[in-house]
Amino acid sequence: MGDVVRLNARTLKLELQPTILVNLIFTTFHERFPFWLSDLVVRAMFTPLLSVGDDLAHRILYTPLPDATQPRARPPTLNTASSRALRRYIQPPLEADRLHGRLEQWKRFWKARIPHPARTIWWRAIHGKIATGQFRYETWRVVDSPECQICLAPVENIAHMLFLCPQKRLAWTTYLAEYTNKSQWTDAELEDLTSLSRRIPSPKQQHNITAVQLFACGLLGIWRCHYAFAMDGSDFSTQVCLSHMRAHIRRTIAQNSVE
Repeated sequence: MGDVVRLNARTLKLELQPTILVNLIFTTFHERFPFWLSDLVVRAMFTPLLSVGDDLAHRILYTPLPDATQPRARPPTLNTASSRALRRYIQPPLEADRLHGRLEQWKRFWKARIPHPARTIWWRAIHGKIATGQFRYETWRVVDSPECQICLAPVENIAHMLFLCPQKRLAWTTYLAEYTNKSQWTDAELEDLTSLSRRIPSPKQQHNITAVQLFACGLLGIWRCHYAFAMDGSDFSTQVCLSHMRAHIRRTIAQNSVE
């Protein structure tokens, strides 16, 4: 145990003995942050050890970490960077998220009091990362056709899987008519429910629930019903979907009343 690596979680700084293994550094940083770790740091880590006394640790710790937001400032290094600067350097870029909504919209999304599974589904829908028939056919290549297994539509994309499959569409329109004053929905309006830039209709006053909670509970109900069908072979119908959606909305209303 002559070689010691200590990762101080409080300051996010590395204290390295000179003969530290390059592979351990690579595993710690490069595999977790392959797109954001500086090429200079990677080159320093992969420079071969010429001898036992080669100061690999010094080369890594004192490699500059350029900050694009402060180009004229002297760049910090792993040894001198504050924990805040280091977190800013290695965190993923936010541009992809901002394509789908403004910063304040994402803040409201993450702070919304909705079931965590519903938030995950919603986020994945926004980013196009749901295992639809189309995704499994074109990306995973594990099925022979991108068709919907429920209605046999030629292509099951995200909009079809979550909203437009006929039985799911009927479940959504029935559910939304029960809890909001809007009874007629076009396909485009249903699809837009996942958008952070669209305003979800307010629930009826007698229901102690927010518009975001209303949509999230409906989305979770559809998801649970779909995967009970896909994974367990359970029956799929509009009534089964509605029972899931109503169960989640009643649970959320009860939680709101207690809090």
